[in-house]
Amino acid sequence: MNITIIEPTWDGLAHCPVNLGVIRIVRTAFPDARVTFIAGERHISEIKKIAGNTNDSRLQFLNFEPHLDADTLPADVLRTYRKIKKIPKRLLIDADLIIQTSCTASSLHCFNWLGLSSKTLTYLHGNANEVANWRSKNPLRRCLDFTAGLRTFTKQSGKVLVYEAGIKDRLLKKASWLDKKLSFLGHPILEEERDQCKSNRTIGQPIRIGFAGNATVSKGFPEFIALADTITKSNPTEYEFHAFSYLHESCKNVDQSNLKTP
Repeated sequence: MNITIIEPTWDGLAHCPVNLGVIRIVRTAFPDARVTFIAGERHISEIKKIAGNTNDSRLQFLNFEPHLDADTLPADVLRTYRKIKKIPKRLLIDADLIIQTSCTASSLHCFNWLGLSSKTLTYLHGNANEVANWRSKNPLRRCLDFTAGLRTFTKQSGKVLVYEAGIKDRLLKKASWLDKKLSFLGHPILEEERDQCKSNRTIGQPIRIGFAGNATVSKGFPEFIALADTITKSNPTEYEFHAFSYLHESCKNVDQSNLKTP
């Protein structure tokens, strides 16, 4: 059995731990399969740093130039199509199973056009918020947007995965057409991270509470700010609130003055 795992969107450190977790899940579930992980050169390098020993004769890596959609116009899809077409035929056309560890509108449309969707599992991340959400009235953009790509993908028997049962439930409420196509597989925790949690340290003062990941309305950043405001007013020395990663346009006017790290 030949399995291809591809990260078509992110490079560098983004999604490294979870993608390494997916690789390990696949290697455990299919111990005799030949697995190829296709991703950006920096992404592969960072994964190898975390994993340490990657001397696995049935696991190989292939460099690929990821593409994060700038828009959903034909030129954007064409750029992704040209990159995917460069991947050796044996790793896509001849693969028994393909897993996209993330997806964009353009990667979905390319998989649909290449006839790969029926043997592909694709993970949704923050773009799960785009499904059946606002869509442009421009017919060209609309036929190439994320919802259109995902609908065609599932019609062609593609399967969709998310990392939490709650996300699955909310998605099905607004996109019933995902029924029987959508599953969840819990977020993998790496052995390296699990071992770090086995500590006998007691909680010190102040207690530090962090918001990790892109600060968006859909991820609850305004609620995090409200929590920080309430707690720091009543317990100014006992708690610290920190936010990491990027501030989304939807939250650019949020007052972060009560965060130790904005």
